[in-house]
Amino acid sequence: MVKPLQKGISYGFGGIAVLLATTGLGAGGAAAAPQTDGKSAAMPVDDIVVTARRKEERIDKVPVSVSVVSSDVIRRQNLTSVQDVQYLAPSLNVSTNTARSSNNYTLRGQGTTYGTDPSVVAYFAEVPVPGNGNGALFDMGSVQVLNGPQGTLFGRNSVGGAILFSPARPTNEPGGYARVGYGNYSNFQQEAVANVPLMDDKLLLRAGI
Repeated sequence: MVKPLQKGISYGFGGIAVLLATTGLGAGGAAAAPQTDGKSAAMPVDDIVVTARRKEERIDKVPVSVSVVSSDVIRRQNLTSVQDVQYLAPSLNVSTNTARSSNNYTLRGQGTTYGTDPSVVAYFAEVPVPGNGNGALFDMGSVQVLNGPQGTLFGRNSVGGAILFSPARPTNEPGGYARVGYGNYSNFQQEAVANVPLMDDKLLLRAGI
């Protein structure tokens, strides 16, 4: 079963991220997704938990269309950027603007019109991302794609839908990971995350770079 994650404070969308969680602040969201590429078996519906309505619910009980990508899927399928998510969410299209400094999201044909606010709003740790963001999927807990009008449920009006980027939360288990990659044109990548429970169920720390 996917365990509920503790709500906390998070910083960063890529590069460096530090998360600090304390108890008593409410429950955050946990999500796991069925596989869509046929490489592994789909998870039971009972194991898929979403926070599309700002509370934890089984996906079959949520009265909206939601596509959920878990951290395991992100890692196994080597999803490195937000553009990669569109291949797992059928209704989502992600494109960059002319400056390539931000992303434009389109859900069911509704997206960004010149001179107006975007119809689809991206959120990182429940905070609207200015310019819809252009970050990497760094230590991400889940990505949820919500189709259709969301009103102001998450802080901003979004008539087309919302993209919820939820970073991985600290846990009571000490640990971490490190990854190193090398590619063409001397492309070198590294990533490291440490999870440190300072006080079990009281004060938890997760830091990454």
